Parts: sequence; C-alpha cells; structure tokens
Amino acid sequence: MTRRRTILQYGTGAIASGIAGLTGLNPLLGRSDPSDDRRSPSESPTETPAPTTTTETPEPTPVRWETRTGDLSVGPVGTERGVLVGRYRKLTLLDGETGDAAWSYETDDELRDSLAVADGTVFGTSEAGDAFAVGLDSGDERWETELDVTYPRDVAVRNGSAFVGGYAVYRLAVGDGAVQQHWSLGGDGLSGSMALDSERAYLPRSNAPLTAVSIRTGKTAWQFETSDTYSGPEMTSAATANGRVFAGSRNGTVYALDTATGEKQWEANVGNRATVYGVAGDHLLVESYDMSREESALFSLAPASGARNWRLERDEHVLGAPVVDGDTVFVTDDTGTVYRLAIADATEEQSHRVGSGGVGLALGSDRLYCLDDGVVYALTKSLTPA
Repeated sequence: MTRRRTILQYGTGAIASGIAGLTGLNPLLGRSDPSDDRRSPSESPTETPAPTTTTETPEPTPVRWETRTGDLSVGPVGTERGVLVGRYRKLTLLDGETGDAAWSYETDDELRDSLAVADGTVFGTSEAGDAFAVGLDSGDERWETELDVTYPRDVAVRNGSAFVGGYAVYRLAVGDGAVQQHWSLGGDGLSGSMALDSERAYLPRSNAPLTAVSIRTGKTAWQFETSDTYSGPEMTSAATANGRVFAGSRNGTVYALDTATGEKQWEANVGNRATVYGVAGDHLLVESYDMSREESALFSLAPASGARNWRLERDEHVLGAPVVDGDTVFVTDDTGTVYRLAIADATEEQSHRVGSGGVGLALGSDRLYCLDDGVVYALTKSLTPA
C-alpha cells in the first residue's frame, strides 16, 4: 500500500493566544458624497475631529496556542513532542510549543479512533484493518501490516508487542509488525478498550463474558459472566492494576476480579452505563452515563474495596474522559469548560472555558490539550496564565 508523509515547513494556522480579535474599528456612519455639498456659500465648514482608536490589552489567558483542525477521527493524544490528531486519512503531530504541524502521515483508508505511543513510536490502524507504526519525531513509516480484521477498535502496547483488537485480536512485534499471535473472537468483538498485564489480555466483548487470554499461549485463561445484565452481558471497558482487573458494564455495575482466576472480589453500582478509565493511586475513575438524559457523573472508587471516594457532576452537562497528572485530575464538560480538580476529593482548584462543547483532553509533557468544536487548544496545566 502507498503511504505518503508530508513534512510541513510552515504553520497551519495556529493562532497566538494573545490575539483576541480586532478592536477599535468603528464604521463611519452617514458620510455623504463629497461632490454633493449642500452648504450655502456663506456657511463655513465645521471642523471634524480626527477619529480615535482605543486599543484594549487582551486579558491574560492560560491558552498558549490554538489550531483549527476540524472534527477528528482520532485524538487528541498527548506526547512529549506535542499532540497527535487524526482527520480522515491523515495523522498529524502538532508541535507542543507552536501548534504548527511538525509532520503528517497519510493512510489509504480512514483512521480508526485509537492510537498508542511507546518508545518513540506511534501505533495506529485504519478502517481497512491495516496496522502501522511511525516515528514520533519524524512521522516516517516504520512498518505497515495488513490484518484480517475490519474496523479494529483498540490499539495497545505491552512488553514489546502491539495489540490490535476488533472481531479478532492480533499481537504484533513492535519492531517490524510481524504477527506473533492471532485470537478470533467470533461474532462477539471488542465492546471497549482492552486491558493488559505481563501475562494476560482482558477483553470486554459485545454480548459475551469478559475474557482473559494468555499472552504466552493465546488460550482462554478464564471468563467472567454475570446474570445481572442489560440486553446481554456486555462489558464496556477494562483496566488492570495491582493484581485486579476492573470491568464496567452497561447495567452500571463495576466489577473487580482477580487477574489470575477471574474470581470476583467486589462489585459496586454507579447507576448507569459504567466506563472504567483506570487506576491512579487510591482512585479507580469511572464514568456513569445516562443515555436517555444525556447526563453523566464521574466517580472515584477505592480499588481495594469499591467504596466511593467521591462523585462529581456538572449541572446536567456531560463530563468528558478524565486525565490524571500526579495529584490532579482534569475533566471537561459540554460547555467547553476545563476543570482542574484535586484527585483526593474532587475539589475544584481552577477552571477555564475554551469554547462551547469540549470533547477531549490529553496531557503532554508540559501542556494540557483540549479539543473543542474542531479547535485544539494548548493550555498551561495550572489553567492560569503562564
């Protein structure tokens, strides 16, 4: 297949954060045709004062730059170099300092909505089922592998292998893309993101039990199924930490299972469709989403017991996926507001409204990136002016 990489040497329309628009431009109203002078000869002209222009100093802002990208197929994904964004067939790295495009890489089919970054390499897939790897610094293609999996759903990297999942799961060598293993999931493909540890892959599946597969042998290690289901035993997502795998379900229940045996350690209900995002210290972050009311809440549960640490809502507005940076968690809602919260108790430390409907957050090395209405914003992590 043909791959094209374009190094963009010029800016892509990143807007410096200090420019808020044009000010002090006032139309001249009621100006007549100069040739139509209706004054009598005895009337002397009245001197018109010169127009004045008032220049307003833009208010300080945490926005370092903003770049219009349009609606994205994938991203934003933060990296040490900047932020990755994908639109249709083109994957682009926006420079973290300027917002200009550092490089772009084009695929033969539309990008799928999952990327993984590890050891200076970006891994992704296209709708045709192709997996690819490109260098983070240059955008140069390192390999491309055709897979017999349509519409792959997730990409993850662990222990020198890249995993691509859809209606099948492929394990690929990160160095050259060679297929190491292949697990068919039949008609019950992935329903959410995979979880991986050094021994097993944990696969949430559509209308099928949560399945743990041995990475070494490719055989099923165990399955977990619950009778308390909503239109089938679908798990929406999975995450793993400290010998436990956590799974969210469509019926609003979160399960903690032993990674080796699949035995249930605890369960907790968060009310509506539960999506598990991951563990940060003493906090398992879970979203509860009410599809009928289009409302959501963010929960912190204790990983060891499932006890609730806190619950966060924002006046009926949908909360976006959280990102964690040390003792801080960032979230955004559909008003376009980004919130900086203390992860200990969800106390709001700072907020900043960037637009009208924020839909994605990502962390870079020293920036927080937000996608809002087709524009990517780079913000200070403090959400205060630098």
